[in-house]
Amino acid sequence: MSRAQAIVVRGQEVLMVRHRQGEAEWWCLPGGAVLDGETPAEAALRELEEECRVRGRVVRETSVVTYGPDDRHYTYLVDIGRQEPALGCDPEHAADSQVLQEVRWMRLDALSERDRAFLWTAGLLSVPPFGGLVLGWGDAVSYPCSNALGSAGHIATGRYGQEAGSLGSSSPSLRGNGDAGGTALRIIEHRRHTMRAKPGRHLSQPGVDLARRVGEGLGPFHRVVTSSLPRAFETALAMGFAVDEQVSLLASLPDGFEDEVPWDAGIGRIASAVRRRPDGTVARFAHQLAAFHRDLAARLPDGGRALVISHGGIVEASAVGCKPDGDYAGWGPAFGYCEGVRMYFHGTRCERIEPLRVAAAADPGGQDGAAGGTGDPARGV
Repeated sequence: MSRAQAIVVRGQEVLMVRHRQGEAEWWCLPGGAVLDGETPAEAALRELEEECRVRGRVVRETSVVTYGPDDRHYTYLVDIGRQEPALGCDPEHAADSQVLQEVRWMRLDALSERDRAFLWTAGLLSVPPFGGLVLGWGDAVSYPCSNALGSAGHIATGRYGQEAGSLGSSSPSLRGNGDAGGTALRIIEHRRHTMRAKPGRHLSQPGVDLARRVGEGLGPFHRVVTSSLPRAFETALAMGFAVDEQVSLLASLPDGFEDEVPWDAGIGRIASAVRRRPDGTVARFAHQLAAFHRDLAARLPDGGRALVISHGGIVEASAVGCKPDGDYAGWGPAFGYCEGVRMYFHGTRCERIEPLRVAAAADPGGQDGAAGGTGDPARGV
């Protein structure tokens, strides 16, 4: 029989359900059998509501795994907004014989190797920030124990009847390059502000709503930094994060920047401008922004995270400055409201950058850019 399950995340935590059958106990995603007459996506949402007492919205499919001719497991990334899960029940079992024991938000380092392995099968690697966390694990080889195979070479059977590996419980640390002496990657998420009520300085209600929606899936952060302009500061607050520092460098493009490239040209053209004129205004500004990000990364603990909120053009120049050799040709147009980049640092060296897009984000054309040196009021400066 086919099954469906839901991945629900908040920051670096995954919504998990603890099961117990006889002496066996494990943590898994909320899910269960696909019933006659319902789609796998409908089954995942139904099971989520039954087991965790929350209603969700399917964002996308993350995995389909075939275990047999009529045995497929479907997994979906599901958004539950600000709802708080609570332990539900399995209607197939009587009240005094429930297999569901507990519902909890869990970090990966709190799960056994066995239970974590099922999350990879479910496609968790495709859900930010978990792919980045795995990249930080380094090259050390580990294996929980060696008794997964019996003397005849048969693999132990686990939950749902799949072939299962070891039942060990060692937890790998989130580490960077090298061996077990490496350090965990530090992550800086740099996003553009949300919408404001033009010509005013403060956020509009749609802007607050967008920032709140985006913020639901972010954090926690060890440090939050914004530009000195109100719309950046207010965006962080609307996302749900107190601001630790405001930096004037993040508030405006320098004079001469748009003589070389428009602020809303997109990261590909800004990268080209830096390479074309290494001593130009855009390149010098990108280097300044890179120094700011390196300093911020240095102030984070190993495995720490920071949120930066700034403006159009500045987000793109920051990414190019931190990783000037990056291939940005396929990254698309300028970042819209609340969009940006996630940067992974090993110490103060930027190892990798990935773009962060927001569903249904407005076209950047005509939006607020950074408070550019040209002082063009038509750009909402």
